Amino acid sequence: MSRWFIIGFLAICGAGGNALAGDSMHKIRSTDIIRVEAASNKRDTYVTLRVHNSVPLKYWVNCDYYDHSSQIIASTNHVLLERVPTWRVKAKANNIYFALCYVPGGN
Repeated sequence: MSRWFIIGFLAICGAGGNALAGDSMHKIRSTDIIRVEAASNKRDTYVTLRVHNSVPLKYWVNCDYYDHSSQIIASTNHVLLERVPTWRVKAKANNIYFALCYVPGGN
C-alpha cells in the first residue's frame, strides 16, 4: 500500500482535514512529507515537511513520525518558523512513513 493512499485515507477519514483532538489551535494535522534524506551517520534523517496552515508560525510544534505499522518511531519539537521546514529526526530514513504535527497544550 502506498504512502499517498494512506495519507489520502487519513484526509478523507478526518486525520488530515479535521481535528483529532483539541481546539482550533491544537488540532493534530497530517503533514505532507516533501523529502526524506539520510544523515551522514545513517541513523538520523533530514525530513522536509509541509506543515498545515492551521499550525501557527512562531509557535512550538510537536511532530510525531510513524512507521508502516502506524507506530511512533520518532518525535521532534521545534519552533515553526516557516511552512516547509527541514528537521533532523532520530530515525532511519526508510522507516518514516507519515507524520502528524500539532501545537502542544490545549484544553
